[in-house]
Amino acid sequence: MTGTFSYIIPLRNSKNTISKTLDSALRQGSVLEIILVDDHSEDNLKDVIGPYLEKHDKIKYIRNEMRLGAGLSRNAGARIAKGDILVFLDADIIIPPDTGKKITECFFEDKIQPQPDATVAHRAKEGLRKEFVSEYKNYWTSYNFSKLKGWTSFLSSAFVAIKKDVFWAVNGFRGIPCAEDNDLGYRLAMNHYKIYFLNELAVSHNKKFSVFSLLKREFGAGREGIKVLIANGALSELVREKKFFAVNENFIYSFPAASAFSLCAVLSLMFLNPLWLLVSMVSALAMIFLNREFLAYARCGKDYLKGAAYIFLMILQMNVIGLGLLSGLLELCVEKAASACSFIAAHAQSFFKLFIKRTLVPEQVTFFVTQRCNLSCSHCFVAKDKITEDKELSTGEIDRITRRMPRIKYVTITGGEPFLRGDIVDVVRILNKNLKPMMMTVLTNGDMTDVVIHKAREILESCPKTNIVFKMSMDGPSEIHDKMRRKAGAFDNSHATFVKLKKMKQEYRNLTVGLITTYTERNKDHIKNFVNTVITELRPDQYGLTLERPKKASELNNTIDADDYLKLLKEVNRKLFSSTKGLPGKFRLAYKIRMADKLKEIYGTKRYPMQCFAGVLNATLSADGDVFACEQIDEKFGNLREEDCQWNKVWRSSKAQSVREAIKQKKCFCTNECLMPFNIVYDFKELWGVLRILMRMSVNARRKTVD
Repeated sequence: MTGTFSYIIPLRNSKNTISKTLDSALRQGSVLEIILVDDHSEDNLKDVIGPYLEKHDKIKYIRNEMRLGAGLSRNAGARIAKGDILVFLDADIIIPPDTGKKITECFFEDKIQPQPDATVAHRAKEGLRKEFVSEYKNYWTSYNFSKLKGWTSFLSSAFVAIKKDVFWAVNGFRGIPCAEDNDLGYRLAMNHYKIYFLNELAVSHNKKFSVFSLLKREFGAGREGIKVLIANGALSELVREKKFFAVNENFIYSFPAASAFSLCAVLSLMFLNPLWLLVSMVSALAMIFLNREFLAYARCGKDYLKGAAYIFLMILQMNVIGLGLLSGLLELCVEKAASACSFIAAHAQSFFKLFIKRTLVPEQVTFFVTQRCNLSCSHCFVAKDKITEDKELSTGEIDRITRRMPRIKYVTITGGEPFLRGDIVDVVRILNKNLKPMMMTVLTNGDMTDVVIHKAREILESCPKTNIVFKMSMDGPSEIHDKMRRKAGAFDNSHATFVKLKKMKQEYRNLTVGLITTYTERNKDHIKNFVNTVITELRPDQYGLTLERPKKASELNNTIDADDYLKLLKEVNRKLFSSTKGLPGKFRLAYKIRMADKLKEIYGTKRYPMQCFAGVLNATLSADGDVFACEQIDEKFGNLREEDCQWNKVWRSSKAQSVREAIKQKKCFCTNECLMPFNIVYDFKELWGVLRILMRMSVNARRKTVD
């Protein structure tokens, strides 16, 4: 069996090295194409590669409109690649003539079992650059690589070959400077993909290093590397298995010696104290002892001056890496502390307004921007013909309304299908500008893939500081989903939209991609297996299983067995809990488990079991300007268009007060799972219940990890 190979080379001011790299790639007989991705170079790179483009049809060239970094540039090349295997190499890497043969044996023959999903190449011992610092750096890298044996979690983007479907299954590279390859390696390992170190394939490095450029790179590697380790939950495993930086155990032992030498040398110069000088000399001897094998590898056996210089460079290198590690840890701590303080302050402010000042300021607004839809879903509660396009609020009216509203922390945009509005990007931009939300959620059926992706990009670029969540519906396997959506191919379209949105996460750090599955009589027999597929294969950032709701309040969905649904709801959220990182995500799953208990009470008593804050913390705005407490109560507060777009006039009207009073007296009940989290979080008794669930599940998860 044979396959095809797409070579992808990111370029950034690479005119001095790309020729040798291209020559070495063109010698490979198995090359389907070579994709050059110019990351907005500022040198005359095009003059160098121009003759290659004219001579070789297999070479393709694309240029980024702005600088994206090496990782995202590789993704750009991978998007247009046609090969089965993606071969990434840097613009200063020269590969041997038999590279194609060796990676063919690796991926398509039985030479390695089980068959790897990705391979990493060795680094040639003798580099092409003979400058002192460049030679040291090449020896150091080659020596560390020589410690790798067979299967590994280590990845070097200097040369890596990976199956295209596997690459996109983990969403490719992230835009992380200096550590994007380590990050990809950890994610591959965590998702049980196999990386093989191909010891017999050694590539050569053609990069010139100065002392400054070396130390600058090592500082960045330390700073970003520790962030990647912690973000991927890999730090504890590396410490336990002594796989520091995935290659060389002695590396970590040299840190204290390097730090001691530097500190004591400075102190001896400052205070002229012979004791400090003695300690620094002992530390230097420890460095030599710990790295004697490296010095021999670098041919320093009888060249004592070269060996001493290498040890000095290593001391500088390790101190700078250590500073990078501390800098990365500090940045993470500051970021986490700021996030926690912001979260606590925001909710403390909300509690103060709600319970002390008793100010009527909504926390969340659901805006039905249109009732038009391209599908006719069997479980939809929206009457899509009630409000026609000509009656929808214009962007001018939306701007006037929202400029007079207070800050709204959470905005949900829904329909109908929001992307049927040609001005949806302007609508989102206006809401973001005027309401200054922490999070904006856009719901879509995902059927119009090209439209959604194009407009999603515009939305993300126009709201770079706001967390934008795109949530799509998937209600079962393709045949079930299509039947419920009453359109053949609806599942394939939604799946394509989801996959493309997930790929965009590498470009937009403010993007979150979620899925929603509605539990109904029509899909209940297929839902459990489908949910497992979603969690294990699709892996959305957020996933919600929700019950098909009646069209009005004080009604229950009796077409299903509530106990079956609630059991599955708890099971799903417990499963998600074990794989979710970060306190906010785990807290969200804890209140969903608490929510299942509350839904059971509603089914048993036909009463709402806690205080409902609809019309206080939550507001619903229709496409033509009607304001409601929630979408299941027909009585409206008023119409903003009729009240000259004055929010407070409608929000504080006598009619609004009358509806709030009826809700407070629990004259209605519902199973609306979109608003229930607010009612749980702002009810002290229920909040305590959530915290107990959170603590109990965290302890259980830790015990399972230890076991």
